[in-house]
Amino acid sequence: MNTTQQRVSEWECNKVEPSLYNILKMLKVLNVTFEELTEGIEANE
Repeated sequence: MNTTQQRVSEWECNKVEPSLYNILKMLKVLNVTFEELTEGIEANE
């Protein structure tokens, strides 16, 4: 995905959010829909 492990950790810890570009890359790499990727995530988290 051409990103660092540190950046992914920041996404996981809710320190920063991935860009739309990175979200689209994740969908393609994981071969999932946006709905599948975000299942169970609350909007306020």
